[in-house]
Order: sequence, then C-alpha cells, then structure tokens
Amino acid sequence: MSPLVLSLALILLLEVGGFLLLYRLTRWPGKQVALLVAVAGLVVYLPWAVRGWQGLDRFAIHFVFIAMIPYGLGIITSTGEARRRLEGEGGQRRWFHWAPAAIVAFFLVLAAVDAVIITLAEQGLRGRWARLLLPPPKSGREVVSLEQGAVSHPFQEREEEYNAWLAQRQAQARRGWQVRRGWLGRPVAGRATPFKLVVTDRDGRPVAGAEVRGRFLRPSDASADFDFTLPEIAPGTYQAELRMPAAGLWSVVITIRRGEDLHELRGRTRVHDAGP
Repeated sequence: MSPLVLSLALILLLEVGGFLLLYRLTRWPGKQVALLVAVAGLVVYLPWAVRGWQGLDRFAIHFVFIAMIPYGLGIITSTGEARRRLEGEGGQRRWFHWAPAAIVAFFLVLAAVDAVIITLAEQGLRGRWARLLLPPPKSGREVVSLEQGAVSHPFQEREEEYNAWLAQRQAQARRGWQVRRGWLGRPVAGRATPFKLVVTDRDGRPVAGAEVRGRFLRPSDASADFDFTLPEIAPGTYQAELRMPAAGLWSVVITIRRGEDLHELRGRTRVHDAGP
C-alpha cells in the first residue's frame, strides 16, 4: 500500500478516535471539540511536513484531511445537540443541514482523488486493477501502466539542444559501448543498496577511467530528485551504495564520460517500502 494512503488512513483513525474520546469525556460542544482536534492535528503535522517536505500536493491533501474530518464530525454532533435541545423545549425536530455536509464531502473526495492520482504516478497501474481497467494486451503479457512524469530534457523548448542531443545519440550508437547496470539487492527506501554499472566497448573490453554520474528523478515531486556518482572499483566497473529517500517508481538518467566520448542512458526503477 502507498505510504500516502497509509498516512491518510492514520489521520482518519487518530482524528475520529480523538474526537470521540474528547467528546465523550469532556462533554464539550461538538464544534469546540472539532476545533481542538483540528488545531492539534495541524500543530503536530506542520513541523513534520516542513522538515520532510514532499511537495505542495501532498501537503494540501494532508491539510484537507486534518481540517475537514473534525469539521464534519463537529457538524454531525452539533446538529444532534440542537435537535436534543429543540426536543427538550418542545420545538420542531431539526434535520441535518445538507450544505456543510456537501462542503466536507467535496473536499474529502477531492483529496482522495488526488491521493489516487499521486499513487498511480508513483507506482503505476498493475495487477488486478490493470486487468480490470486496461484493454487486454495483444502480446498476452501483463499490462502495466506507468507515468514517466519527470522530464530530463525539455527539447521542445530548445531546438538547438535537441539537435545536439540527437547527434550525440547517433555517435553513441556508432561507438557501440555496452552497459549492464542494476541494484545488487532489493532497493528499499531509506536503506543503502549497492548500485553497479559495468561498461564495455563493442569488442567486450572494459571501458576504464570514465566518469560516471547519474540523477534519480521523482515523477510526482521534482524536489526529491538527487544526483549521484559511481566511482570505479575495477576496470570498467563502477559501483556505489545509494540510499533512496522514498518508495515507488523513480526515473534514472546516467551519463558516462571518458574524454570526448559521452554515453547516456535512461531507465526506470522501483523502490520498495521499508514497511512497519
């Protein structure tokens, strides 16, 4: 399950549980308890969000959940309180007002839809949901929907850069370097995992003495992008331990430079959640 979904579920459980506990123990009005729960939730969340900033979209979703859940509970309880007062005074029974409920429902549904979009951008659509929502593949293989999201070369804005890149790709193909790359283990968020690159020429000889640099790109949050270097540990072999900051799908761009020769490759990798 996505860490975003888990955090939203945790907020829901904590706020509903905290609201019901305070409402029962203090006998305060529902609106007063709702205000206290919302303020307490924001006081706890805001420093954590600033310290581990993950983007404005995630912040907005969490903010809406923290504010709207107690607000909705306050509406429900205050309506019940007014109903009891009217019944006690012999007044006409008062029904639940639809307008505040519609506001709460709108923001919660909006936040839930945004959470689904972010989850799909990070982890793609696969498995049972992919078979249910996507057309069957002609090849018979499993359908996986992935959104690249991150753009490493905005060529449509700079035609000159595109032409230079195209010439570099043609020279790269003529050079014939072969690159094998991958994790030496299962990449888990927050854990150091060796990442290895083996470069050989078209005849299988190691390409030694190169400078290898890379950049991991986060599809849903460009602020999480980070650079890395792979030092040479043996002729043509480059390796380093990398610590991925978050689980999900990442794009990677790697450049191998030796003298005037430049080799670039791009790909995607999945980082697993460390779990509880």
